[in-house]
Amino acid sequence: MRAPDWSTSPLGSPDRWPQSLRTTVGLLLQSRFPMFVAWGSELAREIRLRYPTLPVVLTTGYVEAVADMKDGEFGLLVKPFSLEGLAEALGVAVP
Repeated sequence: MRAPDWSTSPLGSPDRWPQSLRTTVGLLLQSRFPMFVAWGSELAREIRLRYPTLPVVLTTGYVEAVADMKDGEFGLLVKPFSLEGLAEALGVAVP
């Protein structure tokens, strides 16, 4: 965790991460079990590059998490979401 130069990564320096990400990473580092965290639109873009036909729907409760997204770039489901909203987002992603 301390070795990489995080300032050159899409996430930036850890001291600028949202508290929710710092807490999540802390939980992962303290866990005795293998775990990973997937974070934000950068991850979605990387998945889209590697698997262009794979549908991607992002879900979030934080407006800042999608601030860098272009309109229509990914399906988006904002929390708290309804069953109808889920069905709509998945219906757009997987026609």
